[in-house]
Amino acid sequence: MGGDEFLVLMPLAKELDFKASFRRLRELVGREQELSIALGSDWVADTTHLNEAICRTDRRMYSDKVEYYNRRGKQYENRHDIRSCRRILDTPLPLED
Repeated sequence: MGGDEFLVLMPLAKELDFKASFRRLRELVGREQELSIALGSDWVADTTHLNEAICRTDRRMYSDKVEYYNRRGKQYENRHDIRSCRRILDTPLPLED
């Protein structure tokens, strides 16, 4: 997506499988003492409004980052530009059937 942000699409995943995979990823990351990443997810039944789902995921990822810093008693300086979500909404995604 940009810088150190990555987007993973799972086009054939059923909702329960998607959520189980995300929980598993969060568990694996949580076990690593020297690894810290912020995660966000959203499952949608179809890709009609995929850009909106990406924006929700982006907001959830930044919320996860804030929670991480709060749990450690650290101040997080949010440098996230909300306009980046506007750019996502305005950019057509090159999806193939």
